[in-house]
Amino acid sequence: RGLFENSPDAIAILDSNGVLIDVNPAACQITGHTREELIGHNIGVINDVPQPRFRRAIEQALGGKPVVYEFGTLVASKMRYYEAHLARVEQETDASLLWVAHDVTGRRELDHWREELTGITVHNLRNPLTWVQTGTMAARMFLPEDTDPDVFTALDKAIKGTSRLEQQIDLLLNINRAEAGQELTDQEPVMVPGLVNDVIELLSPRAGAHRVRLCSELPETLPVVLGNRNMLSWSLENLVDNAIKVSPENEEVIVRASVIATPVLPQPTMPDGPTDGRSEVAGGTAEPPRGTALHISVIDRGPGIPTSDRERIFRKFHQVRRPEGKKGS
Repeated sequence: RGLFENSPDAIAILDSNGVLIDVNPAACQITGHTREELIGHNIGVINDVPQPRFRRAIEQALGGKPVVYEFGTLVASKMRYYEAHLARVEQETDASLLWVAHDVTGRRELDHWREELTGITVHNLRNPLTWVQTGTMAARMFLPEDTDPDVFTALDKAIKGTSRLEQQIDLLLNINRAEAGQELTDQEPVMVPGLVNDVIELLSPRAGAHRVRLCSELPETLPVVLGNRNMLSWSLENLVDNAIKVSPENEEVIVRASVIATPVLPQPTMPDGPTDGRSEVAGGTAEPPRGTALHISVIDRGPGIPTSDRERIFRKFHQVRRPEGKKGS
């Protein structure tokens, strides 16, 4: 009871319908109402979450799977943001729900300033990068034909490197957009073999330094997919890079791609209207078969991800610690 009453986090006990059975003083502070005024009311008086969504959260928590979500509300005329945890607890007579809300307003404000800093950084990087690109391409174009071939090779690598850096700048912006919940609208038809081969070419020197062989196993034909190429490439690079780090020497890291069966999903409605799922390909228009998906996998002979970490590896900054000290970012 002492922990409950004195916790800086808002805590509430709910019945299986989301009605408040008990609340602590921190929960009362969110609404400005007393404990007596809140008990018997729906949790919606504290966290402004649509009831159908919260009903699904209750069902999930009662089923034994804890739920985590964020919500915002006005507290003393100031907007505050909370990370709420909902979990099942056993009472004497029936199963109830424990609701705990932690104030993350400070973290939200830091995220805002980080986004501002990213925007400024991207803007300040683009101009000098453009100068380097145009200067390198001009030098390549106007060199005499009898110039040492090694000079042409060096300039070609520089041009490719600046293009790569430009992609990384776009990636920074896309990460910010994705974390802000915005849809990534800059999508294009992506040729999967080219995507895989580019990643292998990029990471082959690193694989060689680790004495690991990097290869691909791709069927002769694969469908063209619609996606954000930079984000797809970045995701695949991360997987391959992790595989290289944990692979024993003289082993292989294999990138495979295949078309697999999947439940038929309703076609999404895009902001500018419905799509028919067709994509442009050389020589005409191809429609991907319904109920299929493209599956890309990275296979290595490393130790694998411990069972205890599998629910946490997609959390930001979570790292799987290994005895040999190898870790990712």
